Amino acid sequence: MGFGSGPATNSYWDTETSGNSTSHAGTGKTTSELQSPTGYTGIYANWNLNFDGQTGNDDPWNFGTANQYPTLKYSSQVSADQPRTVTLSVSPTTIWERALTTPSRVNTATVTATLDKKWNAPVVVTLPTNAAAYTMNPLTITIPAGSTTGTSTLTAVNNYTDAANNTVTLALDTHPADTRWVVKGSTDPSITINDDDELTKPTGVKLSADGTKIRVDWTAVTGATGYKVQWNSTSSTDWSSPTEATTTGNSATTHTISSGLSANTTYYVRVLPTKSGADEPPSDVKSTTTRASAGTGDYDADNDGLIEVKTAAQLNAIRYDLDGDGAVDNATNQTAYDTAFPNAEANMGCNEGAGALSNDTGNPACDGYELAANIDLNVSPHNTGAGWTPIGDATTGYTGEFDGHRASYKISNLFINSSATSGNVYAGLFGVLGTGAEVKDVRLEGVSVTAALTSSTGSHNVYAGALAGKNSGTVTGSSSLALSP
Repeated sequence: MGFGSGPATNSYWDTETSGNSTSHAGTGKTTSELQSPTGYTGIYANWNLNFDGQTGNDDPWNFGTANQYPTLKYSSQVSADQPRTVTLSVSPTTIWERALTTPSRVNTATVTATLDKKWNAPVVVTLPTNAAAYTMNPLTITIPAGSTTGTSTLTAVNNYTDAANNTVTLALDTHPADTRWVVKGSTDPSITINDDDELTKPTGVKLSADGTKIRVDWTAVTGATGYKVQWNSTSSTDWSSPTEATTTGNSATTHTISSGLSANTTYYVRVLPTKSGADEPPSDVKSTTTRASAGTGDYDADNDGLIEVKTAAQLNAIRYDLDGDGAVDNATNQTAYDTAFPNAEANMGCNEGAGALSNDTGNPACDGYELAANIDLNVSPHNTGAGWTPIGDATTGYTGEFDGHRASYKISNLFINSSATSGNVYAGLFGVLGTGAEVKDVRLEGVSVTAALTSSTGSHNVYAGALAGKNSGTVTGSSSLALSP
């Protein structure tokens, strides 16, 4: 050391080859003293240093023979400055597009970036992306200084379309980090994302009570491998412990609950499609009320799928079955419906023969109603006060069929005198005919319809007609004749 006051420990110079016997720092040794140790002993006992912070020292020196000086194993830098290798791993290697409890499925995986040795500064690894298959959070992994690992969470993308299972490779770029001292490993992991798209909920659910049995029919759901029919008698919203039955196969779209039901009890029923053992979204809840015994009344004597209407009470009861399937839309109206159609047999007797109209549902339930006698509405309560209450409204219109039986029967003395202080007014035999409704060959005579808004703010309208206030369905071959002055 030429000059200085600072210490120099474990530092030596050769007094013989340098010709210097003194120095401001360090310790002078002869050539033999410097060359004779062949390991980390004696004067070199403290030379085995730990540069990279990992367990164990790094053995940076090559001592050679007793006739050589120690030399560094690397020509310029010790191991702390040698390139690190970063590799990715993923666990688990198979996930699903959706996380489910039953069966147990996960839609996430942990991606780990691993350095082969610690680094003395943070290492940032930019992860591969595939927006169609997965998301990554975070998009980069920061491996802290002095550590060898960092993680990110991969989440599968649910594309909501049926497709093949997707195996993707998590390939790092050639230079995966923000430092030239980190290089990519030789292998890239892959992960399989199983297609698991959510099915649509079942539609067309129809219930037919026959004594203490309930037949359930529904429309097949594309992609379903089976179905669950669930029911209870306590709640339309609490499905924590329902009774249920299963069917197998996509086309198994009917089930009869034939045991365990009590008479004169309202039951709530829903249908769930299943796919590979997983429950899919349920149908809307339907309800019906059982009876003490099976009915014998056939209200579709001509087997055309249309319930025969012969009285003002039966015409009025159509409002409880706005889709025309012969089952009430709300179980609270079951008694009123049964009063109008007493002792009805299962499915109201509907057998859907060739006479059914074009929106035939294809299952043994009814499609709507037909006149089977002349009906006079000049009876209480339809002939006083506000008169007849239109069937269907802006919230739920009538969507079934209504056949006037080739106009051979008529509805007479339709009287409406309605008013409202807010909202739109819909006045007619039908207030609103919804999408899919079919009305055919209806003859009205002696019609008197008056409708008005008595007080209203904003934009509101009155929709009035003899047959319907508003029509979003199909009407053919129908007529009306006003009441003579």
